[in-house]
Amino acid sequence: MRMAHVTVHTSDLSGSVDFYTRTAGLRIIRDMRDRPSNRIVFVGDDEGTTLVELIEAEDASSVYTGSGISIGFETDDAEGLRERFEKEGLAPTKMRAVSETTKFFFLKDPNGLSVQFIEN
Repeated sequence: MRMAHVTVHTSDLSGSVDFYTRTAGLRIIRDMRDRPSNRIVFVGDDEGTTLVELIEAEDASSVYTGSGISIGFETDDAEGLRERFEKEGLAPTKMRAVSETTKFFFLKDPNGLSVQFIEN
């Protein structure tokens, strides 16, 4: 068994699609924004190993607004990516290191969900 995807309910579908394609480097896999209700966009990597389902919330109560959960993306250059996001005004957290080879930082998506960028 493997994880199929992570779902993010969003009040700003276009902003969320832009965030995950621009910051995480994902691409649109399936675009169902032309539906009158339950608009959904799947974004993922080229290998199909990472898939995020973005669902436009029909009401504000279904949008994630809590804390204590994050999703993570692996990168080859956490420091360079963090610097780029900082220059773009995206307010990444400080770089953290848990070992000599593992470092990471977080960035909030348009819904306030913590997104980790980690280098191993």
